[in-house]
Amino acid sequence: FASVEQATQLHLKGKPVITGAERGVVIAASYEAKACGVERGMQVHEAKKVCPELIVVPSNYETYTLFSKRMFDIIRRFTPQVEEYSIDEAFADISGLRRLYRCSYAEIAQKIKTAIESELGITVSIGLSSTKSLAKLGSKFDKPSGLITIPGRDLEDFLAKNTIDKVWGFGRNSVALLHKQGIYTILDFIKRPHRLAVKLFGKIGSELWHELSGTSVYPVDSVEKTTYASISKFKTFSPSSQDAEYVFARLLRNLEKAIHRMRRFKLATKRIIVTLRTHAFRDHSLEITLSRATNAILDLVKPVKEHFDKLFEPGMRYRSTGIVLCDLKD
Repeated sequence: FASVEQATQLHLKGKPVITGAERGVVIAASYEAKACGVERGMQVHEAKKVCPELIVVPSNYETYTLFSKRMFDIIRRFTPQVEEYSIDEAFADISGLRRLYRCSYAEIAQKIKTAIESELGITVSIGLSSTKSLAKLGSKFDKPSGLITIPGRDLEDFLAKNTIDKVWGFGRNSVALLHKQGIYTILDFIKRPHRLAVKLFGKIGSELWHELSGTSVYPVDSVEKTTYASISKFKTFSPSSQDAEYVFARLLRNLEKAIHRMRRFKLATKRIIVTLRTHAFRDHSLEITLSRATNAILDLVKPVKEHFDKLFEPGMRYRSTGIVLCDLKD
């Protein structure tokens, strides 16, 4: 979101920028702001103490959604097999395209990266490998504007440099369990027998063991959804927190992401489920029924905050929040 603001308001380029002025909470921070110590979920007044030169702008969700659609459209110019994983993240299958483009896979990835950055004015980071798990790992390795290639011949060296907590699919408790088994790097994990992964985590453990070993298990799902019975967004954060403002900021982030998707398909919701999960993995939920269907975030923040206040118990530590938008209407 902050990158889009910098792309559309050129005077913000290279400056510490955050979005969230309308909430008083940091929704997104530019890399310059992050370098000063600003983090998502902070109160704006606290962020200004950390970074006095901070520029605070209101969120513009219509523009963010437009940029997202344009980014996915650019990727689809290179390959039809594109999975929209989130508003700012995609998986693209480029296997078999070297002959068409008469260049290597790394060069195809670079062409995609150059096209997005030149046409949209935002930076993107790309991971290139044989599986989705490895590609996602690579995309996080060199931000901003990185391109990391993980070929099979260098796989073990790369995995030896990355700790197990960086794996897409392993949360805080999974990492703690792996540490008890003497597994600290991703290489440690794949060097252990497959049966250990199955014993510890079942089907997911088996899939991740294969994916991180270089054998693709998760295909790129390029079928674009056009209808939804409900839309949900849950997110775990670490460490768990008993700070009400921080936990609500996380819940608000989930609400915004769910609404982005709902608006994209021209839907509105009449019923919302708010969930808080404690550190002990116990879920507490409340349901909100609205008088009319809406897809405007300003209509939803107040009732969500009221129900959050009913759910949140002072002194209780929470590890994740969730939003489910139900009864979707055209």
